[in-house]
Amino acid sequence: MSYQIKLTPLSRIWTGDRAGECRDFRMTGFKGSLRWWYESLIRAMDTYGCDPTENGCILELTNREQQEVDKQGSWEEKCNTMRDLVKQKICPACYLFGCTGWKSRFGLAGAVQENSGTVPGLIKLEEQTETQKTYLLPILERTGFPLEEAELFLLDLLFSFISEHGSICGRMTLKPSEESFKNKDTYSKQSHNNYGLCSLKLDPVPSDNITVTDIGNFLRPFKEREKTNHREWADFRYFWYANKLLDREQINTMVNREPKKIQGNKEIYEYSSAATPMDRWMGGKQGISKKIFAFHTMDTKLDSPRVWGYVMGPNQQYSETNPDPFYWIKCKWPHTIDTLKWGADYVVEFLKQREGQR
Repeated sequence: MSYQIKLTPLSRIWTGDRAGECRDFRMTGFKGSLRWWYESLIRAMDTYGCDPTENGCILELTNREQQEVDKQGSWEEKCNTMRDLVKQKICPACYLFGCTGWKSRFGLAGAVQENSGTVPGLIKLEEQTETQKTYLLPILERTGFPLEEAELFLLDLLFSFISEHGSICGRMTLKPSEESFKNKDTYSKQSHNNYGLCSLKLDPVPSDNITVTDIGNFLRPFKEREKTNHREWADFRYFWYANKLLDREQINTMVNREPKKIQGNKEIYEYSSAATPMDRWMGGKQGISKKIFAFHTMDTKLDSPRVWGYVMGPNQQYSETNPDPFYWIKCKWPHTIDTLKWGADYVVEFLKQREGQR
């Protein structure tokens, strides 16, 4: 069956280019962002998902293994044998998105605006939110290695979360200003505009027949690997989110950053002496992203503001007396705790909803 991704931008989406600009929608940037999300979900299922920026997977077959593939009679048998070998050597994210020695099992064709014809084209940055257009991105599956039902289900889960609560691609770290007029498109600097908000859907919708057992069976061959996830890597179990506004001042207070005056009236923020290692990890620094992503409603199609982020895994001691992985956000959250929701609960509810539809 052929699939496509329906993409409806709700704000500009920053996919970047070699010059550090973003004049058009780049499929490579979009696909890379999807990979990051997929890795986080794989880790949430107690399976190793590598970080390709830190010693990512490499597929290397021994001569004996290659001979095992070659001796198979039909093309289908060769692909099946190769698939079984690959699953024992690389993580599920690399199995889907590719790594050194293994080609990605899907590509994305040029975007076509829905109901506008069949000529592929680029999504112009300035056109993304003009009339809330929907774009179709055909999925081109690798010959002999089609997407498996479990993978489609996991992508569908991610698309649902991203559409309802998350965001994709770059420039998501720009913070909403506490001065609301700066959040508007009409503000000259546009330094607090939203990026990365969109609706994503798989078309057609994947089969509802997939079960938790099916997902477990899909992941089982990968689980035999001895590598473990680093506690600082994004893990969907330790995601948190809310339909609340966090502005620049609130986030800086949460991570213990204070304004410092330099070069006349220009103001920057630096960590105070009271900032803990966890504050600094959550707040990020030059070249290292913060772990809090906040969005306002001034220049988007959102009905309410949103914020999401993630904390370290449970191996990290968050305080001397409390190892709760969510201890930091619970202590720092400026709104009532009942407004916070959790990634693990979202997965459970999504699975229940799908089971109820069968």
